[in-house]
Amino acid sequence: MTVFPSILSMNTEPIAPLSDKPQFGGSIELIPPTPLMIEFVGNGQVWGFPIHLLYHFSFGDNPEYNAKETRSPDQLILDYPTAAVTLLGWRLDMMIEPLCSGRIVRVRAVPEVLAGLTVEEPWVTEIHFRVVPLASRRLTNSRNLPPCPRSPDP
Repeated sequence: MTVFPSILSMNTEPIAPLSDKPQFGGSIELIPPTPLMIEFVGNGQVWGFPIHLLYHFSFGDNPEYNAKETRSPDQLILDYPTAAVTLLGWRLDMMIEPLCSGRIVRVRAVPEVLAGLTVEEPWVTEIHFRVVPLASRRLTNSRNLPPCPRSPDP
């Protein structure tokens, strides 16, 4: 026979709410929504892509590195249906698991001179975008829905 602890013996510490504003009169608490977009901030631009549309990624050495201490050694290329995003920086391999699980919502480029200050984190110093021409875009249908029917010409 399984015995469950009584309510009185359970932890009586109050649980901190996610926000100061009560939700649904205070009897229901909502968790933060799952992010839908990932933002890339750099070069005076902000680009956003749906997280689930990451087609594939490629991690490797920055071809311009050549053991120069002032250049970022890592390169991470993210391929979306409409653009390829190239990230240059340090320890970018540490981004792969959170990227694949959809937990990264913003990537910001920061100056290279600051990269050594936090050695236990990935550090992005450059973000480059290459728009994929319309004719070669891979149009994805993540829900496997049939194509939308075309309305007859008037």
